[in-house]
Amino acid sequence: MARRRFPAQLGSSVLVFGLSVPLAFVNTEAAMWFWLALIPAHYLLGHHPRRVPPRPGPTP
Repeated sequence: MARRRFPAQLGSSVLVFGLSVPLAFVNTEAAMWFWLALIPAHYLLGHHPRRVPPRPGPTP
């Protein structure tokens, strides 16, 4: 399960920091506060219920 969450959380981190760079040219303090968006993003990605297809079991 953690293998599936890691790429999503890593991608959200890259997205937030990538968006904060142009924001820093406009307002550096706002860019730093924007990093706080990582907290709800990681929480939602880590606790979002995912539907995992059932594994095929042995056939009788």
